[in-house]
Amino acid sequence: MLGIAFGSTGRLTKESSINDPQHWATAAWLQLIVVVLVVVILHVPLGNYMARVYSDTGHWRVERLIYRLIGAQPDKRQRSSSYDFSLLAFSAVSVLFLYGLLLAQTRLPEPWGHKGMTPALAFNTAISFVTNTSWQNYPGESTLGHVGLVVGLGVQAFASCAVGMCLAAALIRGLAQYQNEQIGNFWADLVRSVVRVLLPLSVVVTLILLVLGVVNNFNGAQDFSTLADGKQTILGGPVATWESIKLMSARRRRQRPVRPGDDDAAGGIHRWIDDREDARVPQAADGCAPHEAGQPLHPGAAGSNLDRNRGGDGAAG
Repeated sequence: MLGIAFGSTGRLTKESSINDPQHWATAAWLQLIVVVLVVVILHVPLGNYMARVYSDTGHWRVERLIYRLIGAQPDKRQRSSSYDFSLLAFSAVSVLFLYGLLLAQTRLPEPWGHKGMTPALAFNTAISFVTNTSWQNYPGESTLGHVGLVVGLGVQAFASCAVGMCLAAALIRGLAQYQNEQIGNFWADLVRSVVRVLLPLSVVVTLILLVLGVVNNFNGAQDFSTLADGKQTILGGPVATWESIKLMSARRRRQRPVRPGDDDAAGGIHRWIDDREDARVPQAADGCAPHEAGQPLHPGAAGSNLDRNRGGDGAAG
């Protein structure tokens, strides 16, 4: 697959994409092999465990506490219509909660909040993360604070993933028991998906990332001097804890490239285009200045490519 970039003449040129296996290095193939091996090794024990989770008739103490807080009746089996209504109602409340939180965090001091979130952008983001679409139309470091990330997007990362798992469980029950109109209880499936599956796996992945040295803190922006006598602004944040659930909920960064003139309030951190195929012709035909392939989109500033490894989370990893 080929991406589109600007050459030195200002014309659109094609360059190799990381999605093309012909351009993969040995490390990329080893990573693919490791992923396949992990799936082969874990799919039976993990699948058996999840089957027991969704067929268990008992409830953990923490689950009973959650049921009391939300007023759910986990032992009451639901028909498909009632199950679907509960799912839609939960999603609607989640959208409103996340929308309000994203706007409220604009009133918090940095790094806990940020003033870059507009009402329209907050609604777009709320719909996106509740539906697990994860379309992100903003630069994280200049739009979102730690509260919006952890309490807002972090909670929805678990919730939206759990909703998808609930649908899968309900579908399997419906196929296996096609003569039975009752397909389980949405609230029980939702809580069990988070408490018994996603949270334990997230803890394991977070610990692995911490051992590998991934950043995990609530610090703000810090300025450092480089070996080349330059300046870099490095942002802190709960990267390890966010990446663990982001990876498990199948989140892939989807964000429009930042164009020249876009406001970047992070103090010298400039966005790069990670996926060249996202830099399509319509985005370059509206008067944006051409740039060299592989160069920052803000060529006039002395920044860094620190944001290249960011998953759109509002913190540098």
